[in-house]
Order: sequence, then structure tokens, then C-alpha cells
Amino acid sequence: MFSVTGLNFKTAPISLRERVYFREEQKKKAYGLLKEYFEQGLILSTCNRVELYSYGREGEKSKDLIKKSIHFLEQFHGLSEDVFKPYLFSLHGSAAILHVLKVAGGLLSMVLGENQILGQLKRAYQEALAMKSTGSELSRIFELALTCGKRIRSETKINEGGSSLGSVSIDLIKELYEKQDALNIVVLGAGEIASEILRSLSSFEKADIVLINRSKANAQRLRQKFGDAFSLRVENFESRAVFASSADVLISAIEAEKSVLEYADFHASRGGKTRSLLLIDLALPRSIASSIGKLDGVILYSIDDLSNVIRRTKQKRYSERDKAMCIVSDVEEEYQLWERKQSFFRLLSSMKGDLLDAKKKALLGYMNKANSGHVEAMEQRLRFLSKEKQHSMEDVMDSFLKKLLAKKLGHLKENVSDAAKKNRKKPKNL
Repeated sequence: MFSVTGLNFKTAPISLRERVYFREEQKKKAYGLLKEYFEQGLILSTCNRVELYSYGREGEKSKDLIKKSIHFLEQFHGLSEDVFKPYLFSLHGSAAILHVLKVAGGLLSMVLGENQILGQLKRAYQEALAMKSTGSELSRIFELALTCGKRIRSETKINEGGSSLGSVSIDLIKELYEKQDALNIVVLGAGEIASEILRSLSSFEKADIVLINRSKANAQRLRQKFGDAFSLRVENFESRAVFASSADVLISAIEAEKSVLEYADFHASRGGKTRSLLLIDLALPRSIASSIGKLDGVILYSIDDLSNVIRRTKQKRYSERDKAMCIVSDVEEEYQLWERKQSFFRLLSSMKGDLLDAKKKALLGYMNKANSGHVEAMEQRLRFLSKEKQHSMEDVMDSFLKKLLAKKLGHLKENVSDAAKKNRKKPKNL
């Protein structure tokens, strides 16, 4: 039974999502605990969703998987389940399969069709593999999900335009400022999102852009990546409040346990000035103290606050959604066929065992020497026959079993293929 339990930007506020978020340095410890709950499990933790994927043992019920997921989150984060349980969702079986395929395709993202989630899903799968937390079933599901995500982006135009939180942030800046070239912009962070932001800012050729990160070396490497495409310089992390207070725009994409821009430091550096400042916090947990947004002249956007900007650009991609859902249906069908084949192979293995037992009992009955089907009894009585007769008898039985299995195998394969044709689905709605 495949299952997913978690919360996302639709079910839970950012104040809760940041409390159940798994930071990079926590992943090893988290998987150590996760393996105590699930034989196969995977953690997907992003700024918009925290989801636990699991594949239960045969016969394990969905409600048991939900309980395990809740207890895992409770134990790892030290939270009472009453805090987060009302915001959880859980899906199982085919509904869970459909969910992970949509996630990979960006169809359930805040920014419809965004590219970043596919890379995040790929890294989550690689982490689970490295932690030896997957099996053949979970691996197959995520390999198909990654294939689905790639196909959607190559066969549709769903990711054209502003297709990430970074690009949406740039759209917001363009909406609020007519003259972008005159802006002083500060970017906090040196990871994937920061890189994407700087790529988008490269069109602001005359803007003064400052890059600040805890590791100045990482910031310098990111600076070198862009060469002299635009004005970009790296400053010390300790000076972040000073540069923030004199900027027109600050975008934070830095990962930290708590705020890196605190009210006291920022207020002291600002010195009572009321000049306009746009702060965009794309980090989770949030990296800018919410109290800063209450200062005169300061506008603070969190991830959730960007939803209105996203809605204005979302309509452009809706026409591609049906095409994407056709791909999701194709890949879902591929998984269902694979799952039927696995069931078939398990059945075949069971049949072989049953037939071998029948063969042993038949040999005993043929010799009229046994009153039970035990292997030890059969071996004892076979000693009365010559080696040549024993081999001859077993060859006849093996030939019969092979023919019987081949016939059954053919019928079962036909049934699997027929079921796949009958179950061809039309694209499902989002």
C-alpha cells in the first residue's frame, strides 16, 4: 500500500509549515528515525510542502500508515499531534500515486508548472536512496514521477513565464517599480533560489545588486557564475542589516533556523528613515522578523503573501493543464500495469511452491509407500528405487509442471494485458 501524509501551503499556514520543516542538517537523523516506522519511506520538505511517502508491508492498513506518520512527526519535531493533525492530509493507493505525479509536474504547486519542485523531488529521492530507505516499489513510483515531471515540461508550455517563486518575486518588483535600473537590491542566500533570482535580475542592467550569504566563499562562487553580465558585488554577512536598511528591495532565500534579519538590528541601522522598502521573504523557516513589516515605509511579503501575484499570472498556464493531465494519466497507467505484473509474479512464485509440493506428494503416492506428504518420508522411500528410475520419474513430473506453468503463465499474461486495455483512463481533473 502506497501512502502519503503531510501538509502544504493549501492546508497549513506558513507559521506551522516552518515548525515541521526538515532542514538539510536534520535529514540524516530524520531518516534514522523514519526507518523505525517504515520499511520504505521518503521525506519531501520544501518551503511549500512537507510530505511523508511510505510503502507499507503487505496487509498493512492505510490507517496504520497515517498513525505512524503522525507519531514520526510528533517524535522528531517534539510537537503534540494536536498542533499539526488538523492540517494534515492523507492519500492512499491510486490517489497517492496520482498525487505524487501531479507534484512532480508542478500541478499542485503555488506557481502552476514551476520547475523547482522537480529538482526538489529528485533530491528527496536521491537522499532516500542514500539512506537506504527505499525498496523496489517506492523506487519505481518515484522514477515514474520524475519521468512524468520531465515529460510535462518538455511536451507542454506549462512552465513558460513566471514559473517559480523567484520569478514571481521579480514580477512583483516590476509591478511596483517603473524604473528597475535605478534600484538598490539586496539578495540574501547563495543557493538554487538565489541563483534563479539573480538570473532574473540580470535584465536590470543598471541596478546596484548586493549578494550576502553566511558563507562568503559560496556567494563569491555564485558571483563568478554570472561574470560581468550586470552590476553584482558580494558583501559580508555581518553587514546585512546595514545594506537592508538602505536598499529599495531585499529578497531573502537563505535557509536558517531563525530570522537572520531581526527587528532591533534593522531598526537601529534604518535610523528612523521612512524610505520605501520592499522585503520579500522566500525562506522557510522565515528569515525576516515579521515585526519589521510594521515599520513605516516597509512592505513585507512572505511566501503565502505572494499568492495574489501568482493568481494574476496563473491564467496564462491553465490552457496547458489538460495536456499535462494527459501525461499524468499515461504515467499512472504505466504504474498500474507494473503493479499488476508484480502481483502476477508473486502469484506465480506461490504457484510454483504449491506445484512442487504437489509433485512430492504425487511421487510418494505413486510408490504407495507414504501416508504423509513430508519431504523426509519421500526421500526415505525413494531409496528403494534405482538412481536411474528416480531421475526418470522426476523428469516426467518436471516436464508436466513446466507445461502446466507455461499454460497458466500465458493465461495470466493475457489477463494482465486485457485489464490494462480496459482500464485506460481519461485525464483526471485537478
